[in-house]
Amino acid sequence: MSSKKSKGPSELAEPSATAEAAAVPRADAWSTLFRQPVDWLLLGACIALSPMLVSQVVALWSKPHFQFFPLAIGIAAYLIWRRGSLTSGVSKGRRQAGWTVAILGLLVGGFSSWFYAPWGAQAAWLCLVTAWGLLRLDGPWQPIMAWMTLLWVTLPLPMDLDDRLIRKLQQVSTSSASPLMDLAGVPHLPSGNVIETSAGRLFVDEACSGVDSLYALGAVALFLAVWQRSTPAAGLLTLLTVPAWAWLGNTLRLFLIALLLHHWGMDFAHGWKHTVLGLGVFALMSLFLLAAQGGIRRILKPFPVKTVTSGPWHALFNRVVCWPAKDPARKASSRRKGEAATPQSTGPVLGRWSTVSVAVGLVLVCATSVYSYFRGPAKMTTSNSIRIDEQTVFETFQREDLPEELQGMKLASFETVYRPSSKLFYGEHSAIWQYVDGKQAVQISLDFPFAGFHALEVCYVGAGCEMAEPRRSVDLSEYARQIGSATEFVEQVRLKDQLHGESYLFYAEFDQYGQDVWRLGNRLTGSLPARVAYSMQLQPATFQAQIYLKGCGELTDSERTRYQQILLDACAALQPQIQQMLQAP
Repeated sequence: MSSKKSKGPSELAEPSATAEAAAVPRADAWSTLFRQPVDWLLLGACIALSPMLVSQVVALWSKPHFQFFPLAIGIAAYLIWRRGSLTSGVSKGRRQAGWTVAILGLLVGGFSSWFYAPWGAQAAWLCLVTAWGLLRLDGPWQPIMAWMTLLWVTLPLPMDLDDRLIRKLQQVSTSSASPLMDLAGVPHLPSGNVIETSAGRLFVDEACSGVDSLYALGAVALFLAVWQRSTPAAGLLTLLTVPAWAWLGNTLRLFLIALLLHHWGMDFAHGWKHTVLGLGVFALMSLFLLAAQGGIRRILKPFPVKTVTSGPWHALFNRVVCWPAKDPARKASSRRKGEAATPQSTGPVLGRWSTVSVAVGLVLVCATSVYSYFRGPAKMTTSNSIRIDEQTVFETFQREDLPEELQGMKLASFETVYRPSSKLFYGEHSAIWQYVDGKQAVQISLDFPFAGFHALEVCYVGAGCEMAEPRRSVDLSEYARQIGSATEFVEQVRLKDQLHGESYLFYAEFDQYGQDVWRLGNRLTGSLPARVAYSMQLQPATFQAQIYLKGCGELTDSERTRYQQILLDACAALQPQIQQMLQAP
């Protein structure tokens, strides 16, 4: 009789590759780095895409809800280094999947380099890192893909979906915090993403919309799932609870801001107090998320052994909650014939012709990257490169920049407005001229900077207005040539306020040279590939001129044409001041 102790089912379910990798010293586990062409493929692609990756890093840092990306990348790198081990061969399926993702990354990288698309460069880099992990990291593919998921969460949503998410969450945060204010006896009036209180006017901006904690808590949930080696079922359910905790946290933050401002006059809506409050609420929600994950893992704990009362539902439950690992209740003898315990190596990752293909791909990506960089788009003025202080704007724009009388309208007042925020989504600066047109008040405003085309009507809808009809682009190229304006298109929007009063909004968006923004409505076909390509490209810094007629009622065709022409007159008159401001030291 053998004296060896037999292993239980739970011990058999543990992957042996992880234990072996943990026993191997770090120096030995990574001693083969850069001894395979696929390693040089990743390094060369990083160097080739570096100009665009730098632009994308700056763009990510300008968005508060993505400022966690260095932490996510650092955690992923640490997990790969501590828990990963290199191999010179992988299974056939892993090799095919890895090279498919690598080819996709090279194609996206070449396209992004040709059009200088930083978003596409990040997507290409993520594809190549994922392919490298499949081709070079040893062990099961599940933890490898979990590590890569921590990297993919840093990629923003394309096609302006990020901005739409922010707007939606702003409305949800406002409507959710309002009942709590009623219960606490805080008089207020919610209107879109603005809350009017007796102590002040609270604007539910990007920081309070919930998008910060939504992305950050999602990264925390992924980190907890990877660190604690949760099963896919438990990790997915934990991730599905993230929106609920993000909603609760931001509703609580809005409520506390209004409560403290109303009863004690303490302003936690700005400055370091707002940051401290946000961090405190986020820490609390992270603890709730950790508790939820513990509860989910306990609920989804598989049945350890088969009993007399166990039936097919128990086996089905175990298969679901343990996938892709084996059911711990199954005996070792139940393994199917011919099933291997670990993936078998199929030889070197790359052969001779594959090495040549890698070299050719790198040459093409590098060539297009260098070409696009020296062609000019890399040096264009972007919203990330514009940092204009309040004093510069105050000294540049004056009341005299627009005439005292403009097509019958008389100038009443002028002011500059600075919004102390790093979120360029709204525009930090505004120069506002108030005119009087008979009995109608007319506001002409220049707002900047923005990244690409900014749908201004969305801001008015967020403030409580409704769109009476869809936005319409008007071509005024003939009039623009007469007055010498480089801006030729005007966007027209008809709005209704909460009292159903009709208002009109006219706005134009142009770059530093006065050229119309390359936008979907006028320059692209509107097809899905065109929209994706537009969202991948480097967005220029844009300036937005608008005319707002509040409570003006319905305008005739001639009246609308008149205000559109007035807007182009203002764009042409303000262009020299914009150039002067950008050239200021």
